[in-house]
Amino acid sequence: MIIQRIIVRQLVLLPLLFCSALSASEQRYYRYINLEGNVVIDHRVPTDYAGHGYQVINAKGAVLEDVPRLLSADERAARVAQMIEEEQVRAAQQQAQKRDSNLLLRYSSVEDIEAAKARALRDLRIRISILQGKLRSLKQKIEASQVQAADLERQGREVDSALLKVMDDLRHELRSTEQNIASRKEEVAKVAAEYDSDIKRFEELLVLVELRRRKERGQLTER
Repeated sequence: MIIQRIIVRQLVLLPLLFCSALSASEQRYYRYINLEGNVVIDHRVPTDYAGHGYQVINAKGAVLEDVPRLLSADERAARVAQMIEEEQVRAAQQQAQKRDSNLLLRYSSVEDIEAAKARALRDLRIRISILQGKLRSLKQKIEASQVQAADLERQGREVDSALLKVMDDLRHELRSTEQNIASRKEEVAKVAAEYDSDIKRFEELLVLVELRRRKERGQLTER
């Protein structure tokens, strides 16, 4: 089997040797470093050295291909982590650029942003007020149901299942409404913070735009 493999290699190399006789610059050689640290140039790279990286060169020594060494499992994991981190950084930069563009397109002044903030907060506070009104109504209904149930018990009558279900449904709706109010209040704080951040960034962009205009005017003056 070993002899057969060697013969196959020789048969494959015959046309390559024939071509190299026509043009020496097309002959491919392999340059690698052996265990002793010496540079070796040969027609092939031994299997034991292939994983350490090598170069494919022509007869004039020009590099045709640079094959890097194989990475270890830890190195591959580190490379993947680095690629993910770089991609996240690029995505964050693109998002920031998009935000800056939107700010400059949507608003012409800080006052515009402040007015938009006031409108958004007013809408949220109206929703909270509606929910709070609903909450008061639910509490009144629950109190009325409790009074009705207490009257039945005082009369020695059993509280029917329909009334109990109504009371349970009201309590469930009450808890849900309270959660919605809490969420809306959190949203008010979040929206206010986002608009404040937009105002700060918009002011920074105005400074950058002005500096760019001054630079362009200066360049035009020099010309």
